[in-house]
Amino acid sequence: MEPHGEKRPAPADQTVLLDGVKGLLVDVEGTTTPVSFTKEVLVPYTKENLRMFIESNYDGEEVQQDIEAIRKKMSEEKEAGVEGVTCIPDSDKEAIVSAIVSCVLSKLDTDIHCTALRPLIERVWKEAYRTDCVQGEVYDDVVPVLRQVVSDGMRVCSYSTDSVDCQKLLFAYSNQGDILEIFSNHFDLSVGSKKEKESYVEIAKRMELPSSDILYLTHSPQEASAASLAGMKTCLVVREGSESLSDEQAQSSPVIYGLDELLDDLSDVLPSKRPHSDYHYDDYVSTDGATNDSDYPAVSNEAVPRGNDEGDDDDGEGEAD
Repeated sequence: MEPHGEKRPAPADQTVLLDGVKGLLVDVEGTTTPVSFTKEVLVPYTKENLRMFIESNYDGEEVQQDIEAIRKKMSEEKEAGVEGVTCIPDSDKEAIVSAIVSCVLSKLDTDIHCTALRPLIERVWKEAYRTDCVQGEVYDDVVPVLRQVVSDGMRVCSYSTDSVDCQKLLFAYSNQGDILEIFSNHFDLSVGSKKEKESYVEIAKRMELPSSDILYLTHSPQEASAASLAGMKTCLVVREGSESLSDEQAQSSPVIYGLDELLDDLSDVLPSKRPHSDYHYDDYVSTDGATNDSDYPAVSNEAVPRGNDEGDDDDGEGEAD
């Protein structure tokens, strides 16, 4: 039985979702990756290893820059009257480390995207990936489908609340191997909120495609609505752990339960094959109307080779979203 009930019947006049599509934009957490990945994998790792990471890298220039950025942010919050602020002392390594750890841990569950804290958090994540303590989790149906559409000449890009570098870490060190070559580009909140029409307009420009030639796959009805207003085709991807869709949301875009439903001919390469459904796109959508980024930079903006343990520090959402 499919999550959240049976799929609605396909209309009589059907066309495949990918017809006319030249670019595929995919949400990460909730679509390619379990929505719980950051919360259940990366956050617990950070809580357990943050202090050791800071102590081991304390004298490094990048960690010192992170400490100074956090100190400045906490000072600004205190001056603004924010309650419960952890002030970072100017001296005494042990006191500084303890204060940084306390500050980061207090934000992990409530404000993980805090700009001042994010570089340090992502350095911890990079070490986790590169030392094989963590693997990015990618659903089994994702890679065969994306490889197929790329081989058919389609451009594939990702969009996440996690930074570009975090997305690259997840895909470079995934349980499906290094799959970065699938993606032409990655987008994060630097292009704008995932719930704003303008963000998708900008992404279409960077993908160098008309919005109407792009299909956005997402678990979020709000994101699908914004992308639709920008002129993109949209499709909701319902996975285990996805929030239930209201009747209105379920009718606003086509709904699939795995990327394999986009294609007819993947039964030989997928671990399991769900029944395929076609959709007539116009029955669901509103009528309202860069350069290749496949290398793998670190937080320090120095290139980091993929698939080995050489290179340093990181900087990607993320949540996920």
